Amino acid sequence: MNKKTLLIFIAGYVLLFGLPAWASEKLKGGFIVTQQCKAYSSIRKKTNPVDLVVGRKYRVVAKNKPSPSHYRIIVAESRSQNNWVAVGCGRLVGATQPTPETPHASGKTYLLALSWQPGFCLTHASKRECQRASSTSYSARHLSLHGLWPQPRNNTYCGVSETDRSIDRRSHWGLLKPLTLSATTRRALSKAMPGHLSFLQRHEWVKHGTCYSQTAEQYYVDSIHLTQQVNATAVDEWLTQNKGQSVTLSSIRKALASSVGEQAASKVALRCGRKNQITELWIGLRGNIKTTPLRQLMEQGDTPQSNCQAGVVSRY
Repeated sequence: MNKKTLLIFIAGYVLLFGLPAWASEKLKGGFIVTQQCKAYSSIRKKTNPVDLVVGRKYRVVAKNKPSPSHYRIIVAESRSQNNWVAVGCGRLVGATQPTPETPHASGKTYLLALSWQPGFCLTHASKRECQRASSTSYSARHLSLHGLWPQPRNNTYCGVSETDRSIDRRSHWGLLKPLTLSATTRRALSKAMPGHLSFLQRHEWVKHGTCYSQTAEQYYVDSIHLTQQVNATAVDEWLTQNKGQSVTLSSIRKALASSVGEQAASKVALRCGRKNQITELWIGLRGNIKTTPLRQLMEQGDTPQSNCQAGVVSRY
């Protein structure tokens, strides 16, 4: 078989059967489908869809990662060897059901996304939180919570059904299920996250929080605590003092370094909008969120990617 023929054969195989699941982990058990769902040969591209029968038990042969979002199952009606189904489509049965990863294990990495809300609202004026904002709002002088994102980047939608994924990806966040939060956490979240008026909290939980903890309560208690710790540094006051000015990433890091040190401050990235306005600070973290001080989390973290080196500090 010459090289050209081999390439044609490989391309045909991929189109028909999908890519082999080299990164998957072997698993034995059964999967009982509890809602209308499809299995796909490619999780990301959703190729070769196969309708699954509600109530039927399928044999499980693999999971896509240690804390899985999908199981690979055997579907007799499918010609593909890779049939991936979202874990939220049913329940795993048998003695080999994987134990969920312990949240906050040492060495885990995260990205904390904090918004400078006046900059965000400059290009999102129609958002409910922006319509209600004013120069006296808490968000006018403090960083706001966007989200806490377990890394790597593709660590999302853990155990989330295909239906909820579809709703979330279409930004119909109001159609997602309300979160079960204590009254205390709900009040704190309404202050820390102005975007709750647009159901941002439901989106962040479904996409990122499900890969962080078993409950939305724990996810937001920790996320709010981190946001409060950052706002307790000199950086939000410094941004407030520089409203209307163009500032650099290096100057923001310098302001933050006065509170957490240069090494920790170097793990801050700058994000700007299309009008060259500062919209967010991204902060790399590593370690046990519950027990590790902010400075140490930042020192051990990775530096996220900036999309600008300077931007204007907007005001409402």
